[in-house]
Amino acid sequence: AMPNKCPVCTKTVYFAERQIHQGKEYHGVCLRNLLKEQTEAADGKKWGAQHVGGTTRSPARHDDYENSQSYDYLKQQVAARKEDAEKKREEQKKKEEEEFFEKMRREKDSTDFLKKSVQARKEEAERKREEQKKKEEEEFYAQMQKEKGGQDNIKRQIELRKEDAERKREEQRKKEEEEFYAQMQKEKDSTDYLKKQVEARKEDAEKKREEQRKREEEEFFAQMQKEKGGQDNIKRQIELRKEDAERKREEQRKKEEEEFYAQMQREKSGQDNIKRQIELRREEAERKREEQRKKEEEEFFSQMQKEKDSAENIKRGKERTRQHQTPNRVAPRRG
Repeated sequence: AMPNKCPVCTKTVYFAERQIHQGKEYHGVCLRNLLKEQTEAADGKKWGAQHVGGTTRSPARHDDYENSQSYDYLKQQVAARKEDAEKKREEQKKKEEEEFFEKMRREKDSTDFLKKSVQARKEEAERKREEQKKKEEEEFYAQMQKEKGGQDNIKRQIELRKEDAERKREEQRKKEEEEFYAQMQKEKDSTDYLKKQVEARKEDAEKKREEQRKREEEEFFAQMQKEKGGQDNIKRQIELRKEDAERKREEQRKKEEEEFYAQMQREKSGQDNIKRQIELRREEAERKREEQRKKEEEEFFSQMQKEKDSAENIKRGKERTRQHQTPNRVAPRRG
């Protein structure tokens, strides 16, 4: 709270010197003078407006004084007011002390938090400064290396970049070969699997045909037995049916072989197509690697040229600075 003004002297009243009277704050000296004047006014010694017999008196105030019984009553009133003011000051003091201690407690808690925050910020700032310092040192050494690097350094950089590009191309080639051989292995495995499937189907079909032939022969002999035909007729019928069955088996075998060879032809065409695709991809990858290598070499030589120009500019600047710093010598006069 802002300090108040004293009603007597109109100056600021601070906490250490204030005296409260009738709800107002006074300086101690100002309050004593005010009470003294009030006491003297009550005795009829000072009224300032009317004078009776050389003594300043006010009839109205004099009547009030007569009604207030005596000077002792005023002293009691002053003492009571002093006690009241003292009690209020004591209560105000206790209240202010409680508020002060509560504020101190809050400030202590906030101070501990602030200390931790400050410590954390200090550590963070120290870490950042250390990182900045390392970064500046690395940039400085890199700059020194660039400025002090000569033709040997450039050649070494070129050789290293060439070796790196060659190594990358070799790794890419090996990776493509491994993918190609893996693809071929998958196709070979699938071809072997198809051959096995075809053989199994052939055997199954042959077995079924044999069973069918036996069943037909049994049915035929049973029919012949029922009809009781002659032996020649039976043999002829048997031969005809055998020839018919053999012809059907031959047609079925040719059909399966044609389907098998057609499947093999399609797989072979697919393998040739895959080989062509792989070759085209290899050529495309090789062309891209060559373009990338040329582009990197051009960028590298451009960078080396810029560094060389900057080094020559720095050297010329140092030479000019040294020439400016060298004092002009006056040639001796010839007698």
